[in-house]
Amino acid sequence: MSEDLERILERYKELLRREGLSRNQIAERLSKAEESLPQVRERLYAILEKQSDLTIEDLIDQLFNIMEAFAPKADPLFAATLLASHYGVRIKRKKRKSIKELDASVGWTTITGRLLAIFPAKEYTTKNGRRGLVRRGVVVDHEGAFARVIFWDEFANLVDESWEGKIVTLFRARVREGRDGRLEFHVRGNSDIFPAKDVREEEYPKPSDFDFSVQKLKELEDGELVNVSGIITWVGDAREFVLEDRTVGKFKEAILRDQTGDVWLILWGKCADLPPENLLDKTIKVVLGKLRRGKRGIEVHIRSPSQLKPFPVSARLLEELRRIERIAELSEGVHTFAGTVVEKNGGILLDDGSGSITFYPREREFIEKVEIGDVVLVENGEISEKEGKKEAKETPQTKLEVNPETLILPPPSVPLKLKISELRRGMDNVLVEGEICTDPETRQIITKKGEEVKLTEFFLKDESGDIRVCVWGEKAEEFAPYLEKGAVVRLVNFYVREGLGGRLELSSIAKSRVELVREAIRDLSTLAEVASCEEWEKVRVRGTVVGFEVRILMQCPECRSIVREPSEGIFVCPRDGNVKPVPVAVGTMLLSDETGELLCSLGKKAVEEALGKSSQQIYEEHGKVVSPHALIDFFGRKAVVQGRVLRSGEECTLSVDKLEFELSEE
Repeated sequence: MSEDLERILERYKELLRREGLSRNQIAERLSKAEESLPQVRERLYAILEKQSDLTIEDLIDQLFNIMEAFAPKADPLFAATLLASHYGVRIKRKKRKSIKELDASVGWTTITGRLLAIFPAKEYTTKNGRRGLVRRGVVVDHEGAFARVIFWDEFANLVDESWEGKIVTLFRARVREGRDGRLEFHVRGNSDIFPAKDVREEEYPKPSDFDFSVQKLKELEDGELVNVSGIITWVGDAREFVLEDRTVGKFKEAILRDQTGDVWLILWGKCADLPPENLLDKTIKVVLGKLRRGKRGIEVHIRSPSQLKPFPVSARLLEELRRIERIAELSEGVHTFAGTVVEKNGGILLDDGSGSITFYPREREFIEKVEIGDVVLVENGEISEKEGKKEAKETPQTKLEVNPETLILPPPSVPLKLKISELRRGMDNVLVEGEICTDPETRQIITKKGEEVKLTEFFLKDESGDIRVCVWGEKAEEFAPYLEKGAVVRLVNFYVREGLGGRLELSSIAKSRVELVREAIRDLSTLAEVASCEEWEKVRVRGTVVGFEVRILMQCPECRSIVREPSEGIFVCPRDGNVKPVPVAVGTMLLSDETGELLCSLGKKAVEEALGKSSQQIYEEHGKVVSPHALIDFFGRKAVVQGRVLRSGEECTLSVDKLEFELSEE
């Protein structure tokens, strides 16, 4: 028998050569065929025992015929098994393989399972220019374990969506570990797929077993795979975040609504690159999304665009799903809408992300009852338009509900002004004002695609606490002039997320902006340090007043330029001609300390605050020049001045915009 087995192996080798396979491919297949020879011999002996009229030569000839007919897929074991089946020889079954028992080290395997999902085929091109087709799917075994299936080339053409739900055998599938560490079965080359035989349908989960309404999702465990369908009512902007390995990931959020309520969809990776118009107002089915329980409720996470399938619905159901209208699309008449309370002033300003509208309830107690950030659902509210502005009011038929459990709204289009202590994970479109309390750090982050992205990080504080801020990409460069320790800034349209270590942080998105409230001020210890400052740098310094002069300039009330008095009582402006001028007090102050002296120029505001009088009062009391005797009390006092450094050659002066005197120690 050993010589016969060698003949079988030689014939198989000839077939592989005839098919034009490479040396490596032939060697790999011969190695596996040699390993299976004991099983081939077992099958041939079993046939001979049952069919005494046959010889081993007869069986080998028939074996060769099968291998010829199915080349190059049919190896000796496949042919022997088919031959045994033909003669009614039952091969003792081995224990069914489970996905959980497998790992990439097994190389090739044959496994049975149900195809839960089949996704659209896509073209691919190899490095050497060869083009092909690939299709992905999901298979579940009798124990409920899942794995991805990747069908290549002819199998991608063979297996289409009509195979979804079928129990199949994946024959000689290549077992690999995907990029995310999950098991994958690759069906290509000498693999095969065919309907499974002698299986019990009820042992394998069906696709419908994973279909749930939004309401039913609340009853499931964290991490379960689910199918959920409905209409996409909102799609957010893509956002970037830093992974633990310091690379950058990407995600975006969306809201899906069915007849029972709303649920957050979290779209990761390539899903985050999907254009909003491909999703918004489309009825879709999420296939095998992963359920997660976040701090704001149930979320369904999707990592592949193929998990989002078009889902046609009836016109009646579509009308029901669109029952809650967008505020921006409201017209005069009776409508149902909802919005977040962003302001209370006589009425309630509601905002749903598309726009805002003022709603007037019949009872003022309702206005007092709701708080900023609450969601109000208005059923059958009456919309009217006055002077081009829409407003809504409650009628006897109107039904109001505050913070309905089944309703999720996108972030309002008007930023919510909040203190740092009021921020919560998942809040979007927030406005926070505070002081930058650390030196901003900028570095390059490598994305998963290998792209470099700039990231600037700093901490912001207000009277309620502090928070880490991340500014990404082009925004990091755009906001760089404002990002300086000590500056007070207003962060508009930022997103609140959970960062490393579980601590909240503010992250910039596409529509974020930074507004400068107050520039950073450099505190100097001595007057001599002013000489080392850059021109126009803002500083604060302390010194003793050793000189003080105040004079009055006459200003044109129209263009605010300084005017002269060419003749008694007549003032002429170069632009506006004869004018009645306005007096403006200005001054100079000389400060001194142990390191030297500093000349400061004082504007109108600083002089008026120092003397406690308006420029008009100073002019009426002192004329165009205030006598030194009237300013004698200022000499020797300690003053703190704040302003910009001016340079003229080697000399430095300070243009003061704020002047404060320290209390005497008497």
